[in-house]
Amino acid sequence: MSKIKDILSIELENDIKNVIDLNSQNEEDIKDELDGFILTESLAKHLSDFLDVFCSDMKESGVWLSGFYGSGKSYFAKMIGFLIANPVIKGTPMRDRFMPKLIGLKNKEIIENQIRSLDKTDYQVTLFDCAKVDSSHGISYMAMSHFLLSLGFLSNWIGMMEFNLMLENRYDKFLATVKEQNAGKDWYDIRKKMSAVPALKKAILTFMAEDEYEETRKLIDERIKTYDATKLKEDLRLYLEHYPEKKIVFFIDEMSEALSQKKINLLDLEGLSEALSSLGNRVWTVGIAQQTFNDVLNASGLNIHQLNKVEARFKTRIPIAAEEIDTIIRKRLLAKTDSGKEQLEAYYDKNNGMIQDITHIAGVSLNATKDEHTYADYYPFYEHQFKLLQYFLFGSRDTVTSQIGTRGMLVSVFDVLKKEAMTEADVFTHVNATQLCRQAEENIPEALRMRYEQADNHISKEGMKYVEGRALLQTIHFLEKANAYTTIENITKSYVRRPEDYYSVLAEVKKALEILVERNVLITSGNQYRITSQIEQQIIDDMNSFSAEVYRVRAEITKILKQQKIIKVSQTLTSDGQAIPFCVESSLGENFVNAGEKYMKVSFYDVFHEDHAQLVASVKQDTQSQKGIISIIPSSVYGTEIFNRSQELLKIDYIETKTYHTADEKKVVSNIVSTKEEKMKFLTELINKSYTEGTAVYLFNTYQLTDANYQKEIESLQRKMFGNIFYKRLGASLSDSLAVKVLTANSTQLTTMFGGSEEFRFFDSAGKFIGENLSVSTEILEKCKSYCTGDKLEEELSAPPTGYKFGTIITAVAALFRGNKLIAKFNGEDFHSVSDALEAKIFDNTRNFAKASFKAVMKSLSYNDRQEIVDILKEDCQYKKITGENAPSYNLNDFELVDCIRTLSKRMMDKVKDKIMGDDEMELLFKRSVQARNVFSQYTAAVTDASYIATARTFLHAKTLGDIKHLATETFYHYDTKRLNMKKIDNCILNSTIFTWVIQNVTEEFDKTGNDMNLIRDKKEQFEEAREKDLVANAPLMKKLTQDIKDIYYDVMKHKAELLSEDVLALFAKTDELKCQIDQYPNEWNTKPYRKIEELEKSWKRYATVKVNLDKWSVKCSNTGMLLRDIEYKITNLSMVKQEVNLWDTEIITQDPTPNKPDIPKLPDTPTPEDKPAPKPIQRNMKAKLPKGTASVAEYRSWLKQQLAMLNMFGEDDILNFDN
Repeated sequence: MSKIKDILSIELENDIKNVIDLNSQNEEDIKDELDGFILTESLAKHLSDFLDVFCSDMKESGVWLSGFYGSGKSYFAKMIGFLIANPVIKGTPMRDRFMPKLIGLKNKEIIENQIRSLDKTDYQVTLFDCAKVDSSHGISYMAMSHFLLSLGFLSNWIGMMEFNLMLENRYDKFLATVKEQNAGKDWYDIRKKMSAVPALKKAILTFMAEDEYEETRKLIDERIKTYDATKLKEDLRLYLEHYPEKKIVFFIDEMSEALSQKKINLLDLEGLSEALSSLGNRVWTVGIAQQTFNDVLNASGLNIHQLNKVEARFKTRIPIAAEEIDTIIRKRLLAKTDSGKEQLEAYYDKNNGMIQDITHIAGVSLNATKDEHTYADYYPFYEHQFKLLQYFLFGSRDTVTSQIGTRGMLVSVFDVLKKEAMTEADVFTHVNATQLCRQAEENIPEALRMRYEQADNHISKEGMKYVEGRALLQTIHFLEKANAYTTIENITKSYVRRPEDYYSVLAEVKKALEILVERNVLITSGNQYRITSQIEQQIIDDMNSFSAEVYRVRAEITKILKQQKIIKVSQTLTSDGQAIPFCVESSLGENFVNAGEKYMKVSFYDVFHEDHAQLVASVKQDTQSQKGIISIIPSSVYGTEIFNRSQELLKIDYIETKTYHTADEKKVVSNIVSTKEEKMKFLTELINKSYTEGTAVYLFNTYQLTDANYQKEIESLQRKMFGNIFYKRLGASLSDSLAVKVLTANSTQLTTMFGGSEEFRFFDSAGKFIGENLSVSTEILEKCKSYCTGDKLEEELSAPPTGYKFGTIITAVAALFRGNKLIAKFNGEDFHSVSDALEAKIFDNTRNFAKASFKAVMKSLSYNDRQEIVDILKEDCQYKKITGENAPSYNLNDFELVDCIRTLSKRMMDKVKDKIMGDDEMELLFKRSVQARNVFSQYTAAVTDASYIATARTFLHAKTLGDIKHLATETFYHYDTKRLNMKKIDNCILNSTIFTWVIQNVTEEFDKTGNDMNLIRDKKEQFEEAREKDLVANAPLMKKLTQDIKDIYYDVMKHKAELLSEDVLALFAKTDELKCQIDQYPNEWNTKPYRKIEELEKSWKRYATVKVNLDKWSVKCSNTGMLLRDIEYKITNLSMVKQEVNLWDTEIITQDPTPNKPDIPKLPDTPTPEDKPAPKPIQRNMKAKLPKGTASVAEYRSWLKQQLAMLNMFGEDDILNFDN
């Protein structure tokens, strides 16, 4: 396989310079630097901008060139300096050598013309690094000394003397004299040695006297000591006057660093700018800095008005972006051969998904490698690594403002290629973060070096293929310092060198990180990893010195366990929509939830046991006969880790409460505490796994739990326990708020109050009590054979095996009370009446119910007897009119009804005595009333538990019942016979009886059909009031009111009849549809369903158009013979018929039921079909089950149709098996 060096275009045999030296003027160095310089489009733009300003006539002759350390700004500045100075390199001027760099640039011609325009002027260029040179005499002499050097003079007092000799036009004579006096040796050679001063003096003395020489030297020394901007201006002016065709250019490097090191200050620079401004644009100053000019000003803390000269001088500011070094590196160091580029692009095309994933570093704004050209350009690096390297090198102020231990991007990349032997590696191997860290960081802090060694020691023992401890930590250090997230994924992506090894490396990285965290070499914060610092180690040592007691660890684990889903699952079982509670507690008796549940318990053992099998065996033995305990024994696999993790959290709690003083200590503690949530989450997962992967024990049987099945297994065991403990428990329950409603509801409401459960079907649709044989009734009546208090009922019936809820008990007792199956005693008083019980508030609250006692009624009236008594009292005897009390209803119990008989009898006897007896005319008018008076006397005795049945039956079977009815209609209609005509009285009584009968009939129809009584209530009351006041005088009004009530009845009946007709027409539309379906097939196939349809239509045809007609005082329709109740019944019945008809389409036969069979010749001795035994019925396994849960009517109807259609395909004698 090819090596990386084979696909690179350049040789990497020699080192490249770390830092550009502006003072280096060596011809070979200049040539090499020029050859290595990459002029990018952006740098070309900056060069053009510089030359545009430089070649102009602008007064402010200063340029500020800025860029981060290693960005190439010094390199760029030196190239500009050489272009201006234009030295001849091996016979070729610098500007000519530079021109090829312009080839391919957008503005090649413009820049070339700008460079050529430099030929018009002669320049004296001075380049120096102000952060590295002696600054003891200030920036002005720093500039002058390097100006002397650029002229070929020394930078000290000798150079100043040489400068003066030059200005006096005596320098050439001086050089000749030195050479003459020193046997032909040049001054340039002599001044390099100690003999320079004597040689200088000897030559100078040929021009001046010795005392003059000494005085001159003394003046020069003094001038250097006090050298300032003014003196610099004077010296430069002298030079410019001596050479009027020249301009002076100063390139001053690392200005911002020199300012931060206090070698120079901005006020000195301000003075220098002010002094040089008087020289116009004949003296240029190019400042080179890491910081922008504005950043330098802001960092100085000086008032901007103090620096107006320096700001004005450096109005032109050119920033060198980070992208420049990126481009330079790719073109200078990473250029590929054509064949190499093809290999790399083909590799990317094949592995682009993997490469894009590996180069996606989460948490930082970096570009993933998304195309083959980018991949090939940066290889063996990735694009994002350059940005990370910049952040690593220059991301903090320390690395920007100090060169100690820092390296430029160019050199770092070069060293990775050369010193990491990358060029010898196989193609498709990549640089990783470890190599970048190793080559970009020279001076490693001792604490970090120790961590590297610790990591090596721990990981080397694991025998890993890819991961080494030191290398892993270097990757983490690189990412952290580059401000990237140090997640497992980012660490692995930055560590791996070949994309295809990613998942193998990921597995080892995970394991190594766990080891290093456990050994405290690393510390986690959220999902990130950091190298443990010295302070962190100190805090960790504090944590490790703390040891929590076992009981605290148990308490911490129990606290977490209580919050787990397995506890929630264990505390409740939902059965038939009813929530059944279970007591959940620890095996040591600590309750978790539902402490009040006595009979069913789920017990959780703790995680600290070594022999799981032994504990399971012990629990099986101990609980083998206990139907009310399910035991959950956790897996022992995680016990030790759970203990250690719990200890760790308690240790974090310990340092969180401990006092630390320094800010660094507090920050470390805060970081450690911030990991609590993640550690708690992990511990919670362990505890949850321990129990969801544990063992359940019930009645000597064991059940292995898993995360997938534990809910189902526990629920199954709960159902078994529930069935074993509460084998008489009901499938549903009732609310205690229903108890009072049961007593106050009307008859038609009773059947719908109990949720539709057959277990609570106390009443039928008419309000008749039919629940005597319900299991709940049986249990209550059994307990109440003698008086039993409510609290005792609750205590006994809430316990196994019934387990009734309080709401079920109190509501069932209320239903039995209303159904006349119980009588009550409360505060010493007997209660048979619902109204009296309501008034006493027996069922209003738990306290009253608990105090009350209840006894079963051993005998009772039949439903028909009770209904007959109500009808007689209400309709025949005009109970309300006679007694002034509400008429009895069907809701009254036996005691209440008999009491109504007693009340009516007493009131009737009193009325007869007061209004008729003693008045001969009245006694003659109401003879039957007088005769029937004695009948009532037998019903006036007090109603008792022993007598009420006999009284009721006597009332029903009395021979004089006709007298009772007659007396009820006659009693109040008496008048003074002396003033009234007897015939008129008789007519009024007759009409009143008829009107009363009509109104009673209408009222009865409204009552039985549930229509709104308010429609007739006012008119009924007006009628009764008129009849009560004056039977004769109010006869016309009574007739009108009766007609009004009858008209209201007619309107209601007509509306109901129209509804019936609409429903019948809708039914016929459905039957027409069915007949159309049948007509599609031969008639003989569907004679049966067709006949059913015809019979149905025939039976309902008369109701398709119902016209209501009521004769004079009749409430029955003369056209149909129906009462209002009959129409209501037809509407209800029709609804059920329609539901049935909706299923008839499944009975339609769509295939020939008797297909012709081919004739089969009869073989000898073959029995005829008549001889063959009848075929045996086929057993059909029915897979479809009744739907569960809820379903719409349409969904249920569709299901029924499917089942019926399938049945049509079976034989009549086939057997259906539903238990398969």
